Amino acid sequence: MMADGLLIVLPLVLLTGLMVRLLLRVRKTRPDLFVHAYLSAIALKLMLSLGLLVVVLVRNPEKAVMYAVVFLVAYALATAVEVWVLLRKSNS
Repeated sequence: MMADGLLIVLPLVLLTGLMVRLLLRVRKTRPDLFVHAYLSAIALKLMLSLGLLVVVLVRNPEKAVMYAVVFLVAYALATAVEVWVLLRKSNS
């Protein structure tokens, strides 16, 4: 059970970290493409995360509600941290 929870949270954390690094680089080198890159990154992160959630739900359908709640909370926290870091870096 714990491994499945990590299968949801860990890739989400890694994706968010990778996204933030790439977006900061895009903003520094090509600020005109930042909005497009940000929206594309959000769409990609959501699709990959939902794909992982589906895999976990197929493996454990009896705990689908719990895993869905874990996913929603983890996604909301990852998105909040992502926005916070991007805003903090843009103001400095």
